[in-house]
Amino acid sequence: MTRTPEETEQALQEIRRAVDLTTPYAIRAAVTLDLASHVGGGVGGGVAVAELAAAVGAQVDGVRKLVRLLARDEYFTLTDDQVALGSRGWVLLEDAVRSRLDHGRGYARVDDAWPGLLDALRTGGSGYEVARGRSFYSELGADEQLVSSFDGQLAEWSGHWTGRLVEALGLGDEHVVDVGGGTGALLGAVLLAYPGTRGTLVELPSTAERAGQFFAEQGVSGRVAVATQSFFEPLPAGADLYLIAQVLHNWPDAEAVSILKRLADAAGDAPIVIVERLTGGAENDADLASDLLMYAVFGAGERSAAEFAALAGEAGLELVATRQVLGALSTLELRPRR
Repeated sequence: MTRTPEETEQALQEIRRAVDLTTPYAIRAAVTLDLASHVGGGVGGGVAVAELAAAVGAQVDGVRKLVRLLARDEYFTLTDDQVALGSRGWVLLEDAVRSRLDHGRGYARVDDAWPGLLDALRTGGSGYEVARGRSFYSELGADEQLVSSFDGQLAEWSGHWTGRLVEALGLGDEHVVDVGGGTGALLGAVLLAYPGTRGTLVELPSTAERAGQFFAEQGVSGRVAVATQSFFEPLPAGADLYLIAQVLHNWPDAEAVSILKRLADAAGDAPIVIVERLTGGAENDADLASDLLMYAVFGAGERSAAEFAALAGEAGLELVATRQVLGALSTLELRPRR
């Protein structure tokens, strides 16, 4: 089909707007510097650019250029070198925005993988490692603030779906092992919902320490053990149920199979329940974006039920049931292959 020059120009303008990185990076910089808090919470008023720059430890000229750009979209106003919040500035004060975009917090660091996306697409490896020179978890592990804030955000996200999952498990007095369970949000919810259950959390040292504190705060320490180890090592055996939630999407196929083999060795005849977003069904725009981001960061990402079944087969397991939890987030139950 022949396009008119006007149609072509409109399409090009749309592409330019879609791919322009200026505003996204400017907003991230403003959030990381916490400009909105230093300006003040209300529209109007104002603070001098020089005073604002000094307060956030930045250059006066740079802050002026940043604010001038963001004033275009009404995040700030700039009048006579006085900065105030614009009509949309309130959003920069929201903790959900700050936790996602503040580069001083762990979860915002996943965006550092985007410059390495092309390498990930060409090689199947981690774009993050290409862009940053080390793995995502190595970078977080070198900074206690980053890893702590990252764990906190994962725990907050799990709060959106944990209740539904825990209710669906229908437990009584089982021993539940949560593999890679972070700071214990899911396992703690299981223990609180089912007073007869016992639990074991498998996590690396710094996160495991915070999990221990969380279990103490929840009053369930007497029913839970913490195995401080990698899930690539032999896992605690003999439990009644093994959970692994939002872990496998961080690992390429070979490593995912290795984790599943460890689960199979430990579980024996006990069920293994995976919690992941499934592709090919109820994905929304956020799910699609998360899938590509996980690929850029880890060379991995979300998978379909059929892809999980194939990985399970390589580990001597079979997929026996799936259940939707929330949107594309689902459970997949695995058992030993007969």
